[in-house]
Amino acid sequence: MNIPSLDVLTHYASLTKPDTQLPPDVYLLHDSWTLTIFDKFPKAKYHFLVLPRVPFPLNNSSNDDDELDDPNDIAEQTILPRSVTSLHSLLTQTATTEALTVLRRLEQTSLEVVEMVKDEMMKTEGFEWGVQVGFHAVPSMR
Repeated sequence: MNIPSLDVLTHYASLTKPDTQLPPDVYLLHDSWTLTIFDKFPKAKYHFLVLPRVPFPLNNSSNDDDELDDPNDIAEQTILPRSVTSLHSLLTQTATTEALTVLRRLEQTSLEVVEMVKDEMMKTEGFEWGVQVGFHAVPSMR
């Protein structure tokens, strides 16, 4: 069995137009900061990976806990790929404010995906059940 490595996920996260560069059975959605893909080895009926984009763009205005900045205001400053390969590297190799920016963006996207999943549950099953969201603190594909 051919198992994708983190290099493949990093490649996906660095694509400029993942919506056209990834097959539909891989791609779910993206924005300036994140890419959401179908997990190749799902552990549940609805299982997605929300990846930080590589390199991860930082905004030129300060982040607020309640509202994230407009993606059109992205500055040239970025977080380098090696800092977003794992939660450990993000927290140890990145300034606290910048690490929080990444985590907030991942959280925002995961909440959007949860709403998409709940909508799909209602359409296909007629009811919804709890949706769990979590981090792969240690990369499982190395």
